[in-house]
Amino acid sequence: MNQVDDMSIAALQAWLDQRGPTYFGELARLYATAIQRVVAQRLSEEPDSVQWLLENLDALGHRLAKNENLKKNSLSTYLSRVRSTCVNYLDWQKNPMGWSPKTKVKRA
Repeated sequence: MNQVDDMSIAALQAWLDQRGPTYFGELARLYATAIQRVVAQRLSEEPDSVQWLLENLDALGHRLAKNENLKKNSLSTYLSRVRSTCVNYLDWQKNPMGWSPKTKVKRA
């Protein structure tokens, strides 16, 4: 990842694929699925940026709920996972060497 692309949604997804299992354990897969489903609602002319994704998460969630006929509880879960992952990624960007997730994942 280079500095220009570090804030792209693709960079977020790559970070989650590479580092997610270490930071989030089995939850990384659930976070990745939520991001994929929400990001699939983004129109081609809309920005490819993590900040934009966070700022427009409710609108994307509305599209997802409408297009996939999601129940309110499922939608809330997806949006929570995407929001949490984006915030963690942005925090990690500020200090990659010293960052650790706020919540620890129990290992089996």
